[in-house]
Amino acid sequence: MELKHWKHYFYSRGYDEATLQSAVHLRILTESLTYPLSLGYAIQRLLATESLPLPKDRPMYIHILNASPELLCITESYWNELSIIFPMVRFYINLIGVGIPSKYHNTQQRISSKICLGFWRGSYTSYCSYHTNSTTIVAHLNVVAGDLFATFSSGVGAKAYHTQDEWQEDLGAVLRSGIPAVYTAYSDKELRRDVSFLSEGMRAEFALEAHSNPFKSLAKKLNPFSPHSTYQENLYLFIVQGSIIIDKSEVGFGLPVVAAAAEAAKVIHQHQQENLEHAILGFLDALDVQVLDGAHHS
Repeated sequence: MELKHWKHYFYSRGYDEATLQSAVHLRILTESLTYPLSLGYAIQRLLATESLPLPKDRPMYIHILNASPELLCITESYWNELSIIFPMVRFYINLIGVGIPSKYHNTQQRISSKICLGFWRGSYTSYCSYHTNSTTIVAHLNVVAGDLFATFSSGVGAKAYHTQDEWQEDLGAVLRSGIPAVYTAYSDKELRRDVSFLSEGMRAEFALEAHSNPFKSLAKKLNPFSPHSTYQENLYLFIVQGSIIIDKSEVGFGLPVVAAAAEAAKVIHQHQQENLEHAILGFLDALDVQVLDGAHHS
């Protein structure tokens, strides 16, 4: 099934006209479906440019970083849409983040013969460290390295995140791996901040430029930090694949990627720590001023 936009998707899946004419129903449906459909849409765009090979004889491993507890509320049938869109592919979707409840930590949930969810409470680098040092044999190195990263409306460009060592380590691991990473943003301001930070601050290479996500949530919510504005989950989408300031010469798929991820903190310290932290904070300070100036002049 080719993913074009919500209307085409709902008609293709046989939803009745009453549902499609109900703003309430569409808000409820898209608020959860936006996550698997945004992933499916991104995968199709990457396949079209041959930036993401489909795995053979194993699942496609997707690491969702900084995963919010809300993702646990998505029903099994919604995640299973991925197997309808890609009937020949099996998926292992790994939800990784400090917001994952402790009772789910290091567990799995099989949704169907083609979809399995994994859960890890902590950072991606802690996940890598555990598995690479574990006495348990990992069936495929791709379990750790992954085929695709994703982070939903994480605000990667927000200054607060760059004072957290674990987030810096995860970001370094993702960029250094050269594996595609799907990012979404929930507002215009967040999009400008995230894209500017990744493109100018981290010199990231974009596999897909930022654009309005055809599978954004249609539920508009009040912004608690700005009561006069609204936001929508996954309003914008873009894909990053590597960085031109991080040496990827020794990084490929398999073991080198795992090693790179597990030692991301060391990489950042050796490569950039002397001036990167100050550069990031200075860049974000300047960006905040630009955003405020733009708001005053608009």
